[in-house]
This record gives sequence, C-alpha cells and structure tokens, in this order.
Amino acid sequence: IVKEGGAMHRLDRSLILESYRQLYGTFQRARKHVNLFRFIAARFVYTEAINTASSFYVLYLVEIGVATDNEAVNFVTMLLLVAVVASFAVGFLVSRFGPKPVLMVGVVGWTVVVLGVSLVVGIAFEDNYLTIFGLSLPATLWAVGVLGGTFWASPQIADRVLLTKLAPNGQVGEFFGLFQMSGRLSAALGPFLWWLTTTTLLSLGAVRFRVAMSMLAIFLVVGFALLLWVRERQEESDLDEPDTE
Repeated sequence: IVKEGGAMHRLDRSLILESYRQLYGTFQRARKHVNLFRFIAARFVYTEAINTASSFYVLYLVEIGVATDNEAVNFVTMLLLVAVVASFAVGFLVSRFGPKPVLMVGVVGWTVVVLGVSLVVGIAFEDNYLTIFGLSLPATLWAVGVLGGTFWASPQIADRVLLTKLAPNGQVGEFFGLFQMSGRLSAALGPFLWWLTTTTLLSLGAVRFRVAMSMLAIFLVVGFALLLWVRERQEESDLDEPDTE
C-alpha cells in the first residue's frame, strides 16, 4: 500500500546489465571513494565479529557449561527484548550526536561483551548465581548479557545512517548494495573461522570455544581502528564522468 513517487523505469535485461556495469566502474574508480570504501571495509570487519557472536552465542553458553539448551535459548531471547528497547535509545542518540560516535561506542561495547563472555563468564564467581524470571545463571553472565543486549542493535542502526551521509547523491542504492555485500561476505567468513578455530584446538575441550569467542575482539578492534580514519562527509558523485576501461 506504500506508493512510490517519481519517474518509473521498466525493469529489463539492459537495466540489470547496466547496474553491474556501474558496479564494475565504481570499483575501477575506487580512488575517488577511498573514504567510503574504508567505511565499507570497517563494516565488513566488525560485522564479521558481531554476526559470529550472535550466531554462536547459544551454542557457546552450552559448550562452556553455564547453561542448558533451554536456558541458553531463553536467556538470548531476553537479551533480544533488551535490544528492542535499546534500539529506540540508539536511534535518538544517532539523531542527537550523529551516527559515527554512536557506531564507535557500539563497536567498543561489543568488544567488551565478547571479551567478558570469553574471559569472565563461568570462570570468576562461579557460585554467585542470580535468578531472574525463573532463569538461574551466573551473575557475570547476566551483567555481560544485559550489556550485550544494550549494544546489540547499535551498529546496525548507526552504520546505515552513516552510509547515507557518506554516499554520493544518486548513488546511495549502489553503495548500499556494496554495504550489504560486505555483510553477506562477513556472514560466510565468520562461521568458517569459528569452525577452523574450534576444530584446530579440539584437544583443548570447552576452552577452544572461549578462544574462538575472544578472537572476535581482534576483528572489532581492527574495525574500530578503520572507523577512526573515516571522515563524516558526503562524497562527490561520479555518475556523469566517462568510464575508463
């Protein structure tokens, strides 16, 4: 029921081919979009860690022995509810302070979460359990979990807004395509690296999962470092310039 205004074009084969030709041309002229490509590279790196942690969090809690299958699922579901509420606050902060500062804080928060859950949860204060909504789990897990729920959606909200500020006029959709492509690639790379780590360190038992989780902090730190280099300014369009084959 949402109506789209403006001139409409018929979708045909030539238009699809033109879109890929434009994509190829964009990569050829990457020097003109160094700042934007740097942001997409940063997004690829930190998203790899976030997607992997989100995908394997339930498995991780079970394997390190701090929760059963049902407890882990219920716990993560509660964290998602925290993330829903936190998303409204994140949106407000992005409107107030801009997307880049909020995004960087979110990446730092995720770094604290993956290090906390890998180095603290289930090791320190193992006898100190808290029961909330019928779930009896280590207090350290509750603390790290609530923090994780708070920062869960922060990068997903802020980085999309930042992209709209960086992308040239008339090329927002094109760079959103690259933006999403980086996310899909990270979603494939993350599980592979997790599998590689846990398989290589099989002799360590459950500790190998802690190692795999802690290694995600490396990607978050690299992503944060790349974000420091990103300048929050809109780039110039190159749509009207001739292609250089």
